[in-house]
Amino acid sequence: MPVTRHLTTRSANRGSVIDKAMMIVRLAGLTETLPGVGVVVKER
Repeated sequence: MPVTRHLTTRSANRGSVIDKAMMIVRLAGLTETLPGVGVVVKER
């Protein structure tokens, strides 16, 4: 997943909007955090 800073600069959205969207995706269980890699989208 792109970092929030990258998403904020590439869109017209404020950081708070992107933070909220990322939280929704995380709470839905669609991502996982891999040590040394970062946050990635889970495979189905």
